[in-house]
Amino acid sequence: MTAPEDKGLFWQQTSPDGEWAVHIAETDNKVCYAYLYHHRSAAVGARPIAADVWLYNLTPAPQVAEWTLPDARDWLPFLNAAEFVVGDGTLSSVQADQFEVKWSEDVGGVVVADIYLQREHLARLRPGSRPGWSKLARRPNAIAIPLDQA
Repeated sequence: MTAPEDKGLFWQQTSPDGEWAVHIAETDNKVCYAYLYHHRSAAVGARPIAADVWLYNLTPAPQVAEWTLPDARDWLPFLNAAEFVVGDGTLSSVQADQFEVKWSEDVGGVVVADIYLQREHLARLRPGSRPGWSKLARRPNAIAIPLDQA
């Protein structure tokens, strides 16, 4: 799986050791996701995703989860559904320079990327987290787990 084509905001930060990068993209004026990549595992021309998480919708949350629809692939990347989000799940007027990633390792030595928006903890990714954790997720679902469950 590779990240969808970016049509809006794009931001990236590499870890201090240069091994990892977080890529944040608003796609198709629809939704924003964060992706964690490991630089050394990337094949030429490909950047395999090590982890991903829904961050926010750019349009109101649908009543039905797009990933449950018969033609789900046509809806990628998915909006998060109303039953799974805090408020309406949207953020607006987000600027790329408002993001920051704080890098650490868990007790097992696995990298952890904590994503902040305007100094507020928004999400967490670690390799294999599919999905990762998001502050705007109210209930666990296919694209995000509540951040307080990280």
